[in-house]
Amino acid sequence: MASGGSSPTKPFSPGLPASPTLKELLQFKMMFDTFETMGLKPKGGNAKELNEWVANFNAEKLSEKEKKPSKMSFTLPPKETVPKLKTEEKPIQGKSTTVFSQPAKVRCFSGGDNKGDLQYDIWRYDVKMMLMDPSYSKQQKEFAIRRSLTGSAARLVMHQGMEKPIDQIMEVLDSVYGTIDNKEQLLAEFYSARQREDEDVTTWSNRLQDILGKGLGTGIVSHQEMNSMLHAMLWTGLRQELKDISGYKYDTIKDFNQLRVALRQLEKDHQPKKTKPNTAKAATTTIKEKHMIMKS
Repeated sequence: MASGGSSPTKPFSPGLPASPTLKELLQFKMMFDTFETMGLKPKGGNAKELNEWVANFNAEKLSEKEKKPSKMSFTLPPKETVPKLKTEEKPIQGKSTTVFSQPAKVRCFSGGDNKGDLQYDIWRYDVKMMLMDPSYSKQQKEFAIRRSLTGSAARLVMHQGMEKPIDQIMEVLDSVYGTIDNKEQLLAEFYSARQREDEDVTTWSNRLQDILGKGLGTGIVSHQEMNSMLHAMLWTGLRQELKDISGYKYDTIKDFNQLRVALRQLEKDHQPKKTKPNTAKAATTTIKEKHMIMKS
C-alpha cells in the first residue's frame, strides 16, 4: 500500500495492449465510415488494423499506377479490329522507310523474240527507275527484274544461276542487248540525220532525241550538251520548205523544247487545206450519166 495518503495506481501489464481512449474510438469510427462512403471496403477492427489496411491499399494503387501507360503511350485496339495494312515501317540506317508488301513491277522484255515487244533501252529505263525507288527491298527488286524477263532474255539469265548478283546480271544483258555504237558512230548518225518526207516535226524531233539518248545512257553525251545539240539539229535537219520560213525562230529561240513548239505551230499554219469532194455534184453527174445510158 502506498504511503502519504496517495491513491493506489493500476498495475502495468506489458504483454497486453492499452485500451483505446474515447477520442481514438471516435477517430477510428470516422475514418471507417469515410472509406465506406467512398465505395471502399475497409478492413480492421481497430485503428492499428485500419492503418495497416490503408498502407496496403496505397501500395496497391501505386503499383497499378506504375503499370499503366503514360499519357504519351497508346494501346492498340483488339486484333480483330486492327485493319490489315499494305505497308510496314522498316528502319534503314537511322531513317524510317516505307517498304511495300506489294511486289515491284517492271514491264516484260523478251530479247526481241516477238515483233512489237518492248525495246531493251526502254526496259533498262524501267529497271533503273525501280532500282532508285526506296520503297522496295533489295530482294523485291531482284525478283522483279528476273520475273520481267521472258523468251531468250530469260533463258540467258537462267543460265547465269540464281546466286549471281543482279549487277552482274545487268552487265550480261547490256553486253547482249545494249548499244554497241562508239562515240564517232553515234555522232555521225546524229549529225547526218534529216527529216523524212513522211515525218512531221514531232516525229522528227523524237527520232533525234532517241539517237542522242543512246549516247546519254553510255556516257558519250552529257545532259549539258543535249539541249544545244538537239536545238541545232532540229532546225538544221528540217525539210527545206519548213526550214526556209523558220530561220528567225531558230535565231531567237535557244531552248530545244520551245523551238519544237514553234516549229510545230509553223508546220500547222502552212499545211495545205484539204478540200472535201463535192458529193452533190458527183451525185448529179451520176444521175445524168444514168439518163444518157437509158436514152441510148
